[in-house]
Amino acid sequence: MGNAQANSWNEEEGVLLSALLDTIVPSGRGGALPAAGALGVADFLAARVKDTAGFGDHISNLLESLSEVTAEHGSVPFHKLEGAVREEMAKKVEARLPEAFKRLVVQTYSGYYTRPEVTVHFGTGPNPPHPSGYELPPDDPEELMSLLEQVRVRGKRYREC
Repeated sequence: MGNAQANSWNEEEGVLLSALLDTIVPSGRGGALPAAGALGVADFLAARVKDTAGFGDHISNLLESLSEVTAEHGSVPFHKLEGAVREEMAKKVEARLPEAFKRLVVQTYSGYYTRPEVTVHFGTGPNPPHPSGYELPPDDPEELMSLLEQVRVRGKRYREC
């Protein structure tokens, strides 16, 4: 397998990466939430390759290791394996390359949970939290006072100047 390019992966790498992303974040809520690979999170990762030193090498190493682990398992390609078997293969890759796998998971979550197709399922809407912000209910004064009670009980922790 070649190195991950700054903009894209070759077709084989793209299929493999997409299947791995679908394994990291599978579809949910009866299919209402798309899986990360199906959503196109690989495009987000391609942008991270450009601005994150060494990230492209991590992805290339992970994909190479995933191909090796899958080949050790049998002749069925990773993207055609059942979900539980895919998870097993992904866990083996994670054990071999824990830091690279961790970086991939973090970036996958970043790419996935910032997509409007996903955020609308959590009541946040498609807009970013800033500068517009979200509608928040008014503060409950009694709740605020109860949150401060532990601080009041501790007493004064400073001296007057």
